[in-house]
Amino acid sequence: MVPALLSHEMLRKLQKESPKLEVASPSFPSSGQLMVASSRLLLDKLNRDAFSGTLLLSFREKRKKIWFYNGEIFRIQSNLVPELFGRMMIDRNWINETELKQLLDLQKDLLEEEGKPRLLGELVCETVGVDPDEVAALLEQQSLYSFLQSFTWNQGEYNFQAIDIKDAQDPLFLYKALTGSVYDLIQISTQPLRSDILDRLDTWYPEAKPTELSRMPLWAIFASCRKLSLSGILSIRRQNKLYEIVIKFGIPLTLYEGSIGQPRQTIVVRQASHEHERFFVEQLYKLFSFLTGSVYFRNLGESLELTPTEAGQLQFRDETAVTRSVFSEMIPQELRKLIPVRAHGILAFLMRIRRQLDRKLISLKKSMLRHWYKLLGDIKRQ
Repeated sequence: MVPALLSHEMLRKLQKESPKLEVASPSFPSSGQLMVASSRLLLDKLNRDAFSGTLLLSFREKRKKIWFYNGEIFRIQSNLVPELFGRMMIDRNWINETELKQLLDLQKDLLEEEGKPRLLGELVCETVGVDPDEVAALLEQQSLYSFLQSFTWNQGEYNFQAIDIKDAQDPLFLYKALTGSVYDLIQISTQPLRSDILDRLDTWYPEAKPTELSRMPLWAIFASCRKLSLSGILSIRRQNKLYEIVIKFGIPLTLYEGSIGQPRQTIVVRQASHEHERFFVEQLYKLFSFLTGSVYFRNLGESLELTPTEAGQLQFRDETAVTRSVFSEMIPQELRKLIPVRAHGILAFLMRIRRQLDRKLISLKKSMLRHWYKLLGDIKRQ
């Protein structure tokens, strides 16, 4: 018999080694602490058990209620500010705070007059003129954001309650397809990320200024890094904490943790051991849970272009272990087969020469223009 408290990963491993073994679902009490049973384990259990009912996650003032039908999630209710539809519309500049309040008041008045609720998305289309297809796409992203954020809870309390739901419910997303996409997102693989679900997200592009996590969750940024095959350093700042993740071809390889005043106090390298890999993945899920903070991306090719002052302002320096680790022997062999590691240094060197030549050419053009302007002025005076 399989012990009831085996983790999902261990059960899968046992099943591969012994195909005849029946995989039992881990056993958890109907309520308890998320430190003992994280939301990932709970969601996986309820899916495997074809559970119908509700799961309530709570931590301080945060609440999230998830409805299941035969193990699939068909509804999520959350009070997390970044997941509120009104907040997402404001972030897209469709409406402002005042207009949102007016729409909510209108929604309440129409409910009293007509006796049935009107969706906020419908009112936005009617009053503001937003395209219904854009509203539908944003609603889908809201569901996806809330769905994936549900996997990151490891603090607070949980409570699940079975309910006899007689009418069949359409799932928001197929559980196995979505969890498979997240698994592929953070695993080391030379294959491109293929996910119809993650492809529905807006693509994030690195900017000169930090990106607020309240507007773009970290896992969505990782998905864009994979799709764009970015190599560089992600700096995540939250309160006084500083997390630095080295990524290559969009794959996270090394994690540094510290504070703004004392960065890089702890280092975690992937695949150094089974325990390191498991801890690394757990830390990624911890970072995925952040609803506040900022993210800044620096392309490794840009490191040679920074002056010491600029590098200091970014909390990075070219000679730190953070930069060196990407070019070190700690990179998994299958990744080093893709492109010779030194090619990045050569490419960066050529790009630096090109930019220097461009700057000199621009300076020469300006000098010639000043010369001709002065010459024409002398001719006119004569």
